[in-house]
Amino acid sequence: MENELTSNFDVIVLGTDPEPVGLLKEGEELSALSLPNSLYDGVKYQWHVPEEEEVSSETQNPDEGGATASDDAVQGSRNVTGEAKKNLGSKKSLVNCNRKFNIDLAPKILFSRGALVELLISSNVARYVEFKCITRVLTWVDEQNGGNPSGGKLVVVPCSRSDVFTTDVISLVEKRLLMKFLEFCYLHEKNKEEWADFADKPFKEFLESRDLTPKLIHFITSAIGMVDEEANTEEGLRKTSLFLNSLGRYGSMPFLFTLFGSGEMPQAFCRLCAVFEGIYMLRRSVEYVIIKEGMFCGIASEGERFTGEHLVMDCGL
Repeated sequence: MENELTSNFDVIVLGTDPEPVGLLKEGEELSALSLPNSLYDGVKYQWHVPEEEEVSSETQNPDEGGATASDDAVQGSRNVTGEAKKNLGSKKSLVNCNRKFNIDLAPKILFSRGALVELLISSNVARYVEFKCITRVLTWVDEQNGGNPSGGKLVVVPCSRSDVFTTDVISLVEKRLLMKFLEFCYLHEKNKEEWADFADKPFKEFLESRDLTPKLIHFITSAIGMVDEEANTEEGLRKTSLFLNSLGRYGSMPFLFTLFGSGEMPQAFCRLCAVFEGIYMLRRSVEYVIIKEGMFCGIASEGERFTGEHLVMDCGL
C-alpha cells in the first residue's frame, strides 16, 4: 500500500546516501546531490556553566557558639550573596527550566513588509503560524578615549521618529542629521538624482558625503540597513528603505519572528500542501536525480526509485 501511494508524483519537493543499484533504465543516468547534512557530522555540544549550582563557602553556617546579632546580620548578607551566585545558572537548573525558553538554532527574522510576509498572507499560510514582534534593535558601540577604544556597550538603535528624539545616545545635532537622512531614504526612489552618482560606490562613502557622523554611519549600516562595508549605495538605500517601510505595520519595530522557531515555516507550507492533497515523505533524503537526455525522470532515495513530471529543489543542491 505504501508503494502505491509514493511511487508516482506530479511534483516532488526535495529536501539527500549509497549509489542505487538496478534502478536505472536504458539511457538514464544519475546526478548526485550535495549532502547538506554531512556538514554537521560529528557535532558535539559543550556546557559552559557548571553541572551543579556553586554555593559559595560564605553561605556555610558559622562555627557554633559566640554568635552575636551582628554576626547574624553579616551571615544574612552572605546568604544573599550566595543566592545571587546560585542564580547565575547551571546545567541542572537550565535543564529543569527547559520548557520556559526556546533557542532557535537557525533564527530567521522577517521584515513586516518583506516578500516572504507578503507570500504568507497571499497564500494563507500565515494562519498556521504564530508570530511575535521584535521590540528592540540593539548594536554594540565602542567608547573612544583619546582615539583608543576603552570598552563599549549595547545601545538601543533609534530608528523611528519617536526613538530619534527620545534617545540619549546621540547629540541633538546628530538627531537632526539622522532624521533628515531617514526621511530621504524613505523617498529615495523619487529622489534618485541625488544619489545616482554614488549608485555603484560604497554605501559608506555616500553616507560620509551626507555629513553623517561615524556613530550615525554605524547605526545605519549595522543596525538599520544591515549591510556590510562592500555594499554599494543602491543596495544600502534599498535595504534601509525596506526597514523604514516595515516600521509600524505590526508593532513599533519592523521585524517579526516565528514564535516556536524557524521550523514552523516549512511545517506551515506542509499543512497547506496537505489541504490541496499534496503528499510529503518525512525523514527521507533525496540522494540522486535520474536524468535521461537532459530531462528529469525521477529521484533515487534509500535504494528506491520515485518518478514524477516536475522537480522543485534548492538551486544550491
